[in-house]
Amino acid sequence: MKFLPVLSVLVLMFALLSFQACGQKEKSGNKSSTDGDIDDEAVSEYDNQSESDATENEGSESEHYSIEPSSKALLTRAGAHSNVWFQAQEENGFPLPGLYYRQYSDMYSHFGMFRPLLNPLAALSVNEACTLNYHQWRASHTVREYDCGGLSVTETAHYADLDKINIRFKIRNNGADTEFKLSGTAAFDLENTLLKKSDGVEITINGHYAHLWSDAIPAQWKASVTVSPGPEELEIDKKDATWTMHYSIAESKTTELLFELELNETTPALAGTAPKAMQDESIAAYDIEISNWLSQAPDKQLLSKPFYSNAWYLFFENSAAPLGNWLETSITPSKRHYFRGVWLWDSAFHALALSEGGNDAQSLARMQIDNFVKQPFSDGHLSREIWVTDKNPGIQPPGLLTWASLVLAGYRKDSPPSPETSALERLSSEYDIYKANHQWFLNTRDSDIDGLYEWEGTDSGWDTSPRWDGGAVEALDLACWLQLDAALLARMAQILDKNDEKNGFEAEALAMAERIRNEFWDENDGFFYDLKIDNGDFVRVKTPATFVPLFTGVATQTQAERVSESLSDENIFATPFGLPSVSPDFEEYNPKDYWRGPVWIVTNAFAIWGLERYGLNTQAQKLKTNTLSMMEQFETTYEYYNSQTGEGIGAPDFMWSAAFYIMLNGKSPVIW
Repeated sequence: MKFLPVLSVLVLMFALLSFQACGQKEKSGNKSSTDGDIDDEAVSEYDNQSESDATENEGSESEHYSIEPSSKALLTRAGAHSNVWFQAQEENGFPLPGLYYRQYSDMYSHFGMFRPLLNPLAALSVNEACTLNYHQWRASHTVREYDCGGLSVTETAHYADLDKINIRFKIRNNGADTEFKLSGTAAFDLENTLLKKSDGVEITINGHYAHLWSDAIPAQWKASVTVSPGPEELEIDKKDATWTMHYSIAESKTTELLFELELNETTPALAGTAPKAMQDESIAAYDIEISNWLSQAPDKQLLSKPFYSNAWYLFFENSAAPLGNWLETSITPSKRHYFRGVWLWDSAFHALALSEGGNDAQSLARMQIDNFVKQPFSDGHLSREIWVTDKNPGIQPPGLLTWASLVLAGYRKDSPPSPETSALERLSSEYDIYKANHQWFLNTRDSDIDGLYEWEGTDSGWDTSPRWDGGAVEALDLACWLQLDAALLARMAQILDKNDEKNGFEAEALAMAERIRNEFWDENDGFFYDLKIDNGDFVRVKTPATFVPLFTGVATQTQAERVSESLSDENIFATPFGLPSVSPDFEEYNPKDYWRGPVWIVTNAFAIWGLERYGLNTQAQKLKTNTLSMMEQFETTYEYYNSQTGEGIGAPDFMWSAAFYIMLNGKSPVIW
């Protein structure tokens, strides 16, 4: 993500104060209705650029894009491996900032929430409880106003760099002379050491990264805390892992404190792979970076819609700098929840959405692919999930990265590209990797050697679906993904002048398409089902997997029309918010339970594009409109949605939901 100077200092200052609707050119004097009565000095510390920066920015006519302010409780920075989360320590309590770090949580629970390393990170207090009056997230920083007894506090938090956080406290005493404290706490359930230094505290925290598929490894973090001006007294409570700085303030006086934290991971296994830091250290500079990223969006006109601009911004926010097994800048599913790994099919969908953006967006797309194709397992298959410290030996759908690579090479439907030599070299390398991964599936996922392939659970991506309640199945979607992968590999082979291999993959794709049409189709129900491995009977669980043969283009027109009838059947997919991940007539249907009833945007997108492919445009448009309007009820995207109420559930700021939102608002990425 490049830093491009695009505005003068004056406009930068207005950018921090006006907060107009996203995507519009900033104009001085206009304030958003959500701005409130914030003291202009609250952000002045970060508004100042050097004279050379001002000269460099002068005369630019580029538009400045911004994200609409919101009440979001998370603050992070593009590339950072940490985030600051404002959370109450008890019900209805005052929310305090806690510092959370990538991967550090209960890894043995799929839903394990991240535990903080430092919580609170820094909290101002007096003898009376504090009351929050105002909280506003502004992408590059967060501003809060609150009262603590007779003190009125304006707090501005900002990531100055990947590993540096500043919090400025502007404190006004409205009463008599008084004392107050600034304090913080290290993770008390981990081994920690707190040492005084001349201007603050040095903190060392030792823990372990637990893995689902290999042994835990030791992890370590070092934090340096400084506060200026320094305290009148500094206390360290080793038992509670807490530091406390004492200050006093006279009646009717105002003072400011600048808290600064520098956090470094010193985990031995990651020695020598420190993330690449960014140079700019001010809110104004970071606002330019955000604006530059927004300018990469596929449809700049849609940036005027807050939800669209936020969806595109999430690619920026959810990114983390290269470290360990993250060979490239990596886009995580959600820094608020799944900040431990990157998943194969998520990464493919992220790359597809990014492929329609500007050059920087396309470069970022290629990085998501590279994380996987540059480190296959020795047997040829690609990892399901990659953490900084390990790789998951499981699998996810073949064909999706193949698809993304072809799109990035310029391949469009019925329009093969003529790539440059460098692009051909990249495609040739990727082709060999995808071919090996494809062959691995054919060799290992067919226990009864009948040419129909098997999986279940997390390998499919439909982790808890009732499709697997009886164990592994000959899976409808796996057959479709392998058919699609073969068809796309044939196109790659054609581009690379590998005609014999092209013919082989084409024959494989045609044969598998025929088997899907004939063996997975139930004429009585008008539905595609998975098959039982032992006898080939249908697994009669109705899920949106029935739309995958439409999406991949292997269904007949009659089959597509029969499947589309399920959209108007209340016992199947006509829930208030469709498509549910299993039909409501399933006895254990639960509209809130992961893959057992909620709506997932990924399956809706497959259905929409599948319906469009067969000219069922009325049904496709209705489902698209319902899907987008359901998402737009909220400030941000969610992992999945209640199929009865539309409520967002699971991880917020969920990246593939944002990716599909971007794609559903643009051109279909389908190229077959």
